[in-house]
Amino acid sequence: MLALLLAVLTIAAGGATGWESRIGDRVRIQADELGPDWHPGFLNRTRTEPVCYVVLIFAPRASREEAQHLLATIPVSRITRLQVTSAPGSSMQEWGGHPDRVPPEDSWRDVDLAPLRPPSGKCRFDAAA
Repeated sequence: MLALLLAVLTIAAGGATGWESRIGDRVRIQADELGPDWHPGFLNRTRTEPVCYVVLIFAPRASREEAQHLLATIPVSRITRLQVTSAPGSSMQEWGGHPDRVPPEDSWRDVDLAPLRPPSGKCRFDAAA
């Protein structure tokens, strides 16, 4: 099911926003619905019009062999702060859901959310979330 969701949400690079190079990056977010802490995730976008950028949040897991479980899909319109890391990446399979695999604090940088938000302030995904 997770593979199907990722396949549906993933789209090839290209477009007008210039953020496509960030698709698939490891990010961390703050969103009111998740509480005040940072929540690690995976930046993606939908195949809807208008485009909706989302962050996939995975439930904690004990080992990388354990199956990943999607905990939440948060549209950027509901995110208050987003950061991306410049630390060398690791595969989603290795870090997704592992709270102890955190890049160094000085590797995170803020991302301007404005270009990632739909002009209307909401996207179709918001209704389904």
